[in-house]
Amino acid sequence: MNPLAALFNQPFLRAIPWNTLALPVLAFMVIAMMVLPLPPFLLDLLFPFNIALSIIVLMVAVYTT
Repeated sequence: MNPLAALFNQPFLRAIPWNTLALPVLAFMVIAMMVLPLPPFLLDLLFPFNIALSIIVLMVAVYTT
């Protein structure tokens, strides 16, 4: 059996409400990206993603009645 699959099959991990932890984990990741230096390759990947996400938010805001 895969060791990673065996790790996630533990009873204490099955009891964690992962949907309630999504927002704090996301906030921690955003703060970590602002504090820690990112390699240029990762910056090159995240910059177009940021622009695409902002365009999607703008389009949703424009088409919302």
